[in-house]
Amino acid sequence: MEEKEKEINLTDMCVKVLLKWKWMLLWGIVLSMIFAGIKYAKDTINYTKPEDTEAVLTSMKDEMTPGEYSNVSTYISLYESLDELKKNRDSRLIYQIDPYHEKTLYMVYAISLPDIATSRNSDGTIIAEHLNDEIKINQIASIYSNYILDEYVIRAILEVVPNISENDMRTLVSGWNANGLVYIQVIYTDDMDIEKIAEVIKANLEQYSIDVKQDEEHEFTLINEYCSEVIDDGLINTQSSLTSREYNLQAQLNSIGNTLSDSDKEYISIYIEDKDLENTDSITDDKPSGVSKKMILLGFVFGVFLVCAWELLKYVLSGKLHTDDVLSEYFGLRLYGIQNIMETEKSKKRINNWIYKLANHNHKALSCDEQKEIILSGIRLYCKQNNIEQVVFTGTDIEDIDEKYITELQDGLKESGIIAKVEKNINYYPEALQRTAEVGNIVLFETIEKSIETEIENILMKAGEYNIIVLGAVAFTNV
Repeated sequence: MEEKEKEINLTDMCVKVLLKWKWMLLWGIVLSMIFAGIKYAKDTINYTKPEDTEAVLTSMKDEMTPGEYSNVSTYISLYESLDELKKNRDSRLIYQIDPYHEKTLYMVYAISLPDIATSRNSDGTIIAEHLNDEIKINQIASIYSNYILDEYVIRAILEVVPNISENDMRTLVSGWNANGLVYIQVIYTDDMDIEKIAEVIKANLEQYSIDVKQDEEHEFTLINEYCSEVIDDGLINTQSSLTSREYNLQAQLNSIGNTLSDSDKEYISIYIEDKDLENTDSITDDKPSGVSKKMILLGFVFGVFLVCAWELLKYVLSGKLHTDDVLSEYFGLRLYGIQNIMETEKSKKRINNWIYKLANHNHKALSCDEQKEIILSGIRLYCKQNNIEQVVFTGTDIEDIDEKYITELQDGLKESGIIAKVEKNINYYPEALQRTAEVGNIVLFETIEKSIETEIENILMKAGEYNIIVLGAVAFTNV
C-alpha cells in the first residue's frame, strides 16, 4: 500500500475535545471542590485561636515588683524607638545615598528688572543702584525658590522617576535664593534619569514665570546648569547622628537586658510578639470564614484543562479512526456515507448539535433514514455500473455494529437484486477471509472513534493479496 503522510485535522480535534463538555463540567466541579476543601482544611489546621494576650500580660505584670516593671517598660520603650529608627532608615532613600560620592544637579536662575541700571559681580550676584530694586528682586527670587518644593513640581518629577515616594523626593530636591539668584539642587541616584528631571523642572518654572510676570515684570533666565559629584557634609552628619543614636539605643537595651529575669524576658517577648501581629497585614486573628473563591476557580480551570489535555493525547496517540475523511483521503477508499447509530433524546444532543453546527458552518444535518438512503444509492449505483451482483460487508469492528442497521442495508440492496453478505473481521477469521475471497467484493464498515487505523490497513493489504476488490467504505458514528 502506498504510504501517505497523515495530517491532523485541527477542527475535528477541537470538536472532539468540545464534545467532552460534560466531563469538563464534572471534573471542573470535582476539582474546584477538592481545591477549595484542601485550602479550607489547611487554613483551619494552621489557625490557632489567639489567647487573651492582654490578660496574660496583666497576670504577669501583677507578679512583678515596681522596680522590675519599670525596667521592663524602659526596655520596651527603647526597643520600640530602635525599631522605629531602623524602619525609618531602611525606608528613606536619603539614608541609602553615599554622602561621600553624592551626585547632584545644580541649576542657577538670574532675575532682572526692566528699565533699571543693574549689573552683576563675577559670581553672578546682582548690584542694584537702588536698595528698593534689590529688595524687589530678592522677593521675586523667594517666590521661585519656594515654588520648587510645591506639590505640583514634586509630582511632575515623580512621573519620570518611578518607585520613589513623594516624601523621599522632597528630601532630594531643594531650592533657595540669595543676592537675586535662585538656586536649585537635586540629589539623584544612578537609576534616575536626571536629564528628564531637569527638563520637568525647567518646564514648570517657565510656566510658573508667566503667572509671576503678570504681577511684576521681570526677566527670569537660566544662567548655569551642571552635574557634580560632591561630599555632602550635612548628609554625613545626619547619617552619623542616626548611626550613633541606633548604637546608643542598642547599648541601653543590652545594659537593661542583662538585669532582666527570665519572667521579665518572657513578658517582653509576649508583648513584642503581640504588637508585631497587630502590625502585620498578612496575619489575622480571624478564623477562616469560608471557602476560597480563588481556589474554586483555580480547581475548575484545572479540571477543564486535565480533560482537554487527556482528550488531545488520546486523539494524537490512540491510533483510532477519528474522522470519515481518513477513509477517503488517507486510505483512498470511496466513502458511501456516514450512518449515525446513536439513539438519544434531542434534549441530550442539543449542545452536541450546536458544536457540530459551529464546526460545519451550520450545514444541514441529515436524519438517520436520509443517511441510509444515501449509502444505499451509492452502493447500488457502483454495483450496477460494474455489473456486481454480490458484496460482502466486513470491517475491523463489524461485530459491534447494531445488526439492525446492517440488516436494513442488506434489505435495501436486495430490492435492487444485489446480495449482501456479512462476514467477521477477515484479519482474525480465516473462514471469513475464504468466503469473502470467493465473493471477491467487499464494503468496509468502520466505526469512528473505535476502529483502529492499522487494522483497516491490514484488511486492505489482505484484500490486495487475495484479489478482493474493495468497493468502498461506510462510516458509522455514535455521536
